Amino acid sequence: MRFIALEMENFRQYASKQKIDFSTNSKKNFTVINGSNGCGKTNLLGAINWCFYGEEGLEEDKYHETKRLEILNEDTFNSMKIGEKKEVYVRISLGEKESAEIILERKKIFKKSGEKGLDLIDENFKILKESSGGFEEEKNKQVLIKQILPKEVRGFFFFDGEKLDSFFKIGSGTNIKTAIFDVSQIELINRTISHTEKVSKNLEKGIKNVNPEINKKIEERDKYQERKEELEKQKKEHEKEINKTEKEVSGIEDYLRKNSKIDVSSSQKERDRLNQETKNILDKKNELNSKIKDLILDNYSTSSLKEAINFTIQEVEKLDKEKKLPPEIDPVYLEKLLKLNKCICGRCLDKNSSEFKKVYSLMDRNSYGDNASLLIEGRSVLKRLIEKNEENFGRIRELNIEKLNIEKREEEIKNRNKEIELYLKDIDEEEVSKKETKKKMLYEALMDQKKYLGFCERDINDLEEEIKILKKEIDDLREKSNQSGELITQIRMLNESQGILEKILHEIVEDVRNTIQIKTEEYFFSMIWNRESFEKVRIDEDYNLSVINNYGSECLHSLSSGQRQVLALSFMAALKEVSGFNAPVVIDTPLGRISGEARDNIARNLPEYLKNTQVTILVTDTEYTPSFRDKIKNRTGEEYSIELNKKRGTSKLIRK
Repeated sequence: MRFIALEMENFRQYASKQKIDFSTNSKKNFTVINGSNGCGKTNLLGAINWCFYGEEGLEEDKYHETKRLEILNEDTFNSMKIGEKKEVYVRISLGEKESAEIILERKKIFKKSGEKGLDLIDENFKILKESSGGFEEEKNKQVLIKQILPKEVRGFFFFDGEKLDSFFKIGSGTNIKTAIFDVSQIELINRTISHTEKVSKNLEKGIKNVNPEINKKIEERDKYQERKEELEKQKKEHEKEINKTEKEVSGIEDYLRKNSKIDVSSSQKERDRLNQETKNILDKKNELNSKIKDLILDNYSTSSLKEAINFTIQEVEKLDKEKKLPPEIDPVYLEKLLKLNKCICGRCLDKNSSEFKKVYSLMDRNSYGDNASLLIEGRSVLKRLIEKNEENFGRIRELNIEKLNIEKREEEIKNRNKEIELYLKDIDEEEVSKKETKKKMLYEALMDQKKYLGFCERDINDLEEEIKILKKEIDDLREKSNQSGELITQIRMLNESQGILEKILHEIVEDVRNTIQIKTEEYFFSMIWNRESFEKVRIDEDYNLSVINNYGSECLHSLSSGQRQVLALSFMAALKEVSGFNAPVVIDTPLGRISGEARDNIARNLPEYLKNTQVTILVTDTEYTPSFRDKIKNRTGEEYSIELNKKRGTSKLIRK
């Protein structure tokens, strides 16, 4: 689905009627809109978002300093008489070819209620769809929007390139996990799993359990399930808080970078790197603690029984040295001979004879019988347990040394951050100092929030395992109690289906994660200007993205702003490709932090990656250099400039 045209009036800076005719030529799939900073490029991105989803998709605080937060153009408002009404609308036409097949239109009608007063008196959103008799209004609007581009994945199609720099800086694991889950479109499977679980519980209510142990297990399972659901709610709330805090921290960092002196900016960048390194250290410590815990648990049984195990090994070895293991003659055979008063050779024996006593003495030497082979095999198993126990202790010592080393580095970072903080506080810039103080408070809060989120996720995983075990125990108890019938069969089928769905869910997410990792690495290496400095790009099972340099070390935290933006563009291109949605891509300020060879690489390669996609880029004069323009001219079908009337604060689009 492509954009055919965008029409709007009185939206933000655009007072008069404006129209963009997008390029629908598959070979010239780029539409370029060029304008200086502050002329309204980002508001075009906001207009597209608002028309689709009823919100602009921009940072919430973007307009906090304006007098009014409504979308009506300021110049239009000032020209209105009290009681006069004005309409704001954005209309987007879409189609597979060159003519409109679907029209989205969102509008608001305002009434001026005073010199500074404005009332919203009506709003409307409609979708017109082409039919044999013309255009008809679509009743299932939200369903159609989801088919074109669901809200949860819009950020991978309509995005601000300048903000990509911060994507991998704070809480990258959370950002990447959210992105991968969104693009995997697994919500339907999650809802199906949840529904299956509810149906299973409802069916259980109709079963009379004769065995009280079954009821006990069901109550225990339900208790765990309630706790899990409660933790999942807390997790969602915490993720919202983390996202909100991250945006606020990112906003403060942008301010400090743009408004501070060069040396302050340098210190800020150093602290950014140190904070990212601290986050990596925290992740590594959690990983080491988890490994140490697993090894301790693995060693617990062997360690507590070590003395008994060693004694058993010694006793078996003693028997082996005495040649009592393995038995030379079957003890059962000897016992049978003695009862018959016969020798091994077959002749009769007198009970009081020395020969009889000799045969009898063999009974003691061969008394271990069938257990002899068990003792010999058991000795090998016990020896391996002791060896594994020692290996585990050795590994625990190594992990503790590694942990001490990274804790030492953590302390060094902490001390350096204190030095930077003291330095920044001494600068005679009141606003910078306020921002620094607030950023410190927010960052500490963010670390606490992430720590609690980690606890939540761990507890949820533990509860899921407990619930699985209890479900299996309930099924086993029912089988032992000879419980049968249609309801039991249905419950078992539902439980099996849930297990299969969970497995499918995991496989889908893993497949998407691996594909995005491969594509991100491919795009990154083709666009980065110093590709020989890097070895690979990884997205691990905890959704942390790493860039490995040619020395084999993780270097994401030390990437420059431009390098991070190339990485983020690569990641977004990978997400778009994997998503399966053939929607247009709109990028605001795609090259804001990128210059030189990197810009040329992007100009050369990005059109190739998005060759089957309609692309609109909103660029500044400093981005849209002659070199960049020359490299994408063969792929550019439409070009516009934005003309700003500084006196009135209004903008208009000029087609070139």
